[in-house]
Order: sequence, then C-alpha cells, then structure tokens
Amino acid sequence: MTLLECIEQQSARLTQAGVSFGHGTDNAFDEAVWLALWKLGLPLDDLDGVAARELTPAEHSAIES
Repeated sequence: MTLLECIEQQSARLTQAGVSFGHGTDNAFDEAVWLALWKLGLPLDDLDGVAARELTPAEHSAIES
C-alpha cells in the first residue's frame, strides 16, 4: 500500500468517526496527511514527494494506530 492510499483510508475513517476540525486543519484529508507524515517522521510539507512511497507493514500499522 502506498502512503497516499493509506492517507485516503485514514481520511475516510476520520470522516466516518465524525471528527471535528479547526485546530490546524479544516478537513479529514489534511488531518490524515499531517498525522501520517508526522508519525513517519517525514516532512510535513512534501506529500507530493512521498505520496507514492510503499509503506512497510510496520509503518502502515503505526499510522493506523
């Protein structure tokens, strides 16, 4: 699974959970991007540069948790 696919999956989870936004992001996708990049220690402003990156099972699990 690519990082972008995982982010899209997590964005859907946030939407389904009814999470409210407004403290830094204003939508589920941007929140999922920030959380995933932060969790993996990747630059928070370079989704385009890492979106196609294949995740290891451990990375995918870390993002899901």
